[in-house]
Amino acid sequence: MINLLKRKKSYKSSKLANKSEYLKLQYRTDPKEFLDSRLKIASSFTFIIPELIKLGIHLPVNETIGINKGQLKANSIKILDAGCRDGWTIEFLNSLGYNDVIGVELFDEYVNYCNSLGRKAVKGDLHKLEFSDNSFDFVYCRHVLEHTLDPIAVINELLRVTKPKGAIYVSFPLENEPYGKHTIAISQPGDVREILGKVRHKFTEIYVDRTKAIPLIIPEGDEMIIFLCKQ
Repeated sequence: MINLLKRKKSYKSSKLANKSEYLKLQYRTDPKEFLDSRLKIASSFTFIIPELIKLGIHLPVNETIGINKGQLKANSIKILDAGCRDGWTIEFLNSLGYNDVIGVELFDEYVNYCNSLGRKAVKGDLHKLEFSDNSFDFVYCRHVLEHTLDPIAVINELLRVTKPKGAIYVSFPLENEPYGKHTIAISQPGDVREILGKVRHKFTEIYVDRTKAIPLIIPEGDEMIIFLCKQ
């Protein structure tokens, strides 16, 4: 972890001395519901799900008989919410029939909070996840990358745990300087291209650009999307 702090980067990062300082900065007390994010999260999936269908990752199956004829069956794809906070995204996806969804969070308090509400979550660090290679069909990571130490390491990990032909979706603000709990700042799309050029896993791009170019999504400020299909 400490090596991540010292590595030369093409993006701006907070001046942190060690992992303890990083954890102290990121620590949240009193888990709560992040109500202001819900509509924005839901809007992102109006863009994501059709793209997953095009890729063959999401295969909607409708009931063909009985009183539920024409209704969507539960979908069996495995989804990871990387940096799940209150876990509402997990509950939202469950309500859409995605029953195999798990979140990962850095602190016990939020993991316990999620699980107490039936939102399945485990403790973990996005820089080094404990999931096996090729575990998930889709990985969702909204406004978490800016809270990490090394976006290249995190994107590598998200791709590592994604199955071949699966996808990752990462969104984050474009900022000139890190501030508050934001430990890195990526200022422009060109910086993202440089970061992706250092990722060791092979991928094809689904969409890599500003959120504002996608009318379906409600952005959070000047926001960037990295949406990749793992080869």
